[in-house]
Amino acid sequence: MRQYACLPLSDGPSLAACRTQAGWEVCTEDGLVWLRVEEPDTTVWSSLPFTGRFTVDAESRLIRTGQLVPERRLPIGEWVALDRWISVARPTSLPGGVRPVPVPIKPVRLLSEGRESDLLMTSIETWEKWALMAPVARLDPLRFAASSDGRVCVKGRPLPPIPGDAWVLHQNIALRAGFGFPRFCLPAWMASLFGLLPGSIAFWHEDGSHEIACPSAFIPASRTNVRATIAAMKTSD
Repeated sequence: MRQYACLPLSDGPSLAACRTQAGWEVCTEDGLVWLRVEEPDTTVWSSLPFTGRFTVDAESRLIRTGQLVPERRLPIGEWVALDRWISVARPTSLPGGVRPVPVPIKPVRLLSEGRESDLLMTSIETWEKWALMAPVARLDPLRFAASSDGRVCVKGRPLPPIPGDAWVLHQNIALRAGFGFPRFCLPAWMASLFGLLPGSIAFWHEDGSHEIACPSAFIPASRTNVRATIAAMKTSD
């Protein structure tokens, strides 16, 4: 049986994680987002912040779940596929240094940060100065990826004690320290939304944009690799 549900338009971004669900259609009317689905996945359907769930009678009237009397008629607007209503731009890789168009869902600021940082984003100049002077024992646990715009991401523990932005990994989604996932949003959903391949990391920025670093982007933090990376970046300039 076809099912319907609605939620405020302002909560529409919560549907982003469901855009790959087959057969989900959307219609907007009077500040509401309406969905219609043929036999939806019960777990996914029940996890969404709907303000109403409905079935429809023979006269195209909506009956709220648990009720017997029709409440309203079906929306009369155009129905479109959910993956068209929430479109996603294909991202570039971290080494390109360019962010794609943001998706309409963003990380949220946390009241407290209780996790140790997994990644450090710093400048190539700061990384060079520390890496060429640090003991080999401090470099051995680290790997780094360099971007053409002069940023370097370092991973491993312990991270170097240098200026930069701390990031925390949630499976393979990286958020800046102090930020977390919105309600009804899970790392696995975001990985699917971003089209992440195994081993890749998505850096999800506060404005909703993201960058993807493939596993091969990170190389051992040896002095040889640091010098070679710096030389290659100077040559490209």
